[in-house]
Amino acid sequence: MAISPHSIHRCSEVVPISSMQLHDVIFEHETVYTITISDIDTLAEGIHRRLRDLGFPIEGRCVEALLFSCETKRVHMQKRAGTGTSRPFVLEVPGGAVEQDDNTLQLASLRELLEESGICILGAKPLGHVYFYFWNHKNCTTGPNKWLIKFALAYAVSGLDVWLFNDRNWDIELKMPKGNSSIIFNRDEVSDVLSINEDALKEMILWDPKYPAIAKHPKRLVIQRETLSILEHIFHSLRCWERPQNDVNRVLYVEKASDSDIQLKMRGQSLSLARLQQEGLAEMIQGVIKRNFGAHLTCI
Repeated sequence: MAISPHSIHRCSEVVPISSMQLHDVIFEHETVYTITISDIDTLAEGIHRRLRDLGFPIEGRCVEALLFSCETKRVHMQKRAGTGTSRPFVLEVPGGAVEQDDNTLQLASLRELLEESGICILGAKPLGHVYFYFWNHKNCTTGPNKWLIKFALAYAVSGLDVWLFNDRNWDIELKMPKGNSSIIFNRDEVSDVLSINEDALKEMILWDPKYPAIAKHPKRLVIQRETLSILEHIFHSLRCWERPQNDVNRVLYVEKASDSDIQLKMRGQSLSLARLQQEGLAEMIQGVIKRNFGAHLTCI
C-alpha cells in the first residue's frame, strides 16, 4: 500500500518505511525518511529505480556501475554518468573507509549518486538504518548547500554536538582534507564525515554584519537565501526530533579556530536560545537575517 504524500509532506518527524514498501513509496521533498535494511545492494538498486520512476533526475544506469576500486581497495574511482571520465574520491565514512566492507562501499556509492540529484543520505551504524532528506534542487549539482544540509541532518538524527579535530587540515594542492579526522558525528550512530574549508566557512556565516559581501554579490545572495530556506525547515523539525530536557533548542554557532580548522561552539559552550539572549545576540542575528535575506531562522 502506498504511503499518502499528504501524511508525510513537510513532516516534522522521521518517516519510517520498509524495504518491502520501497516500490510504492511516493517520495516527497523536504521530508526525512528512514529505512531498515538487511541487503544494501537491494536497497541501493531499489531506491535508484524508484526515484527514476517518480521522475527524479537521477543519472546513471545502476549504482554498482559507479564504483571502481584497485586491487588493494585503497583507491576508489567514481565514473560520472555521461562524461566518460572518472576521478578519485574519498568515501565519506569514519576512518577514511578504505578498509570498510562492501556494504559500506555500496552505501558510499549510493550516496555519491543521490547527492548529485539533491538527495541527502546518511547511514547509521551498525549498518541497518539509512536516513534520507530531499530538498528542492534546481540545477542538479550539489553546490555549497550539500555540506550544510548534511551537517544539519546528521545533527538532527544523532542529536549530538559536532567537533572538528585539530589534526584535520585542508590541502590546497589536493583540494581536499587530509589527516586522521574531520568534522564527525557519533561514530556509533552516523557513518558520514564532513569537512569544511575556509571558503565554505565564509558561506556559513550568514548573520555577520561585518561581512557585507553577502548582500553585494547577487549569486552569493541567492545561495544564502536558498540555504536559509533549507535551514528553516530542518531546524523547525529539530524541535520535534531533539526534545532536549530543558525544552530549549540548541543552535549551532561557528567560530574560526585557525586557518584550516573550525569548531562548533561559542567560547567552548553549546548554544541555546537562552545563551544567545545572555550574549545579546538573539535579536541582532534575527535582525541581520531579516534585513539582508527577508527570512527568519526559526531555530533562534
